[in-house]
Amino acid sequence: MNLPAFSLKRRVTMFMIYVAVAIFGFMSLVNLPIDLMPSIEIPVAIVSTNYNGAGSLEIENLVTRPVEQALATVSSIENINSSSSEGSSMVIVSFADDVDMDVALVSMREKIDMISSFLPDGASKPMVMGIDPDAMPVVQFSISANTSLANLEKIANDTIVPKLERIAGVASVTTDGGYDNIVRIDTDTEKLRGLNLSIGQISSVLQTQNISLPSGQINYGDKELTVRTDGEFESIEDIKNTLIPLPTGGTVKLSEIAQVTLVPDEISSISKVNNKEVISISVSKQSGTNTSAISKEVVKEIENLSNEMQEIEFITLLDQSDFVDLALNSVMVN
Repeated sequence: MNLPAFSLKRRVTMFMIYVAVAIFGFMSLVNLPIDLMPSIEIPVAIVSTNYNGAGSLEIENLVTRPVEQALATVSSIENINSSSSEGSSMVIVSFADDVDMDVALVSMREKIDMISSFLPDGASKPMVMGIDPDAMPVVQFSISANTSLANLEKIANDTIVPKLERIAGVASVTTDGGYDNIVRIDTDTEKLRGLNLSIGQISSVLQTQNISLPSGQINYGDKELTVRTDGEFESIEDIKNTLIPLPTGGTVKLSEIAQVTLVPDEISSISKVNNKEVISISVSKQSGTNTSAISKEVVKEIENLSNEMQEIEFITLLDQSDFVDLALNSVMVN
């Protein structure tokens, strides 16, 4: 019996089959992950190394070439390109299309670990990274307020970032555009010479007094408690009042031989929105999750934070769900 004859003779059976197919199709459509780009694995890895203060020739000879020679032994490599510039080395490795990049990255890290001890002392540890399209931020927004960027970044890291990281499907939340305050100590050369002190002695005293160490355990009833000696500086006044031992005996306060101030650290990047300096926050999703759903949850949480922290202005800069919804609507119309 052919299919048309079976369909005509078993009409109820065919109707049930159609209903079952429609139900399974609807369930699959509802649970189908929606993303802007397809899930692809790019067979390219990057090894980045920083060596501040070194010229391009030193970077080439002392960093780039050893890294290239170590990576050349990794299997399935098709091409290695490198770039050496002042203070930075970048090696780009291309693999065959059928390579498992997770395995390749592990092998690259093992080779890099073998030569890390032979790199210059001032060079950073080489960072091995794969290219993952899913690592692109799904939502970017900025925050600004009538306070310093250092305080604003502290608010972002202590309050905003933890709440966004708790959203299901969020992989990471990063901030940019802020800075940290650092303690600057300007010593009086004449006073140091008169007291027979050196900057190294002052540095040693500050290091030994700004530490926290475990101090053992004590028994409290049927419990054993861990005791910790907290000796870290809590304010700039604590640093100013630090006693510096003199070689001839006695002590002197640090504030008597140096000027101690709190100043902004060196700013490496600036974020501006509407000609106003801001803290930019980027939210990335986990691989394989629904971009549209996660973006909407993040935007909803941003609205909640905006209502709770009215002294801070929130501006959404990028929302990938807008592009995803636009592309999906276009497909449905077609």
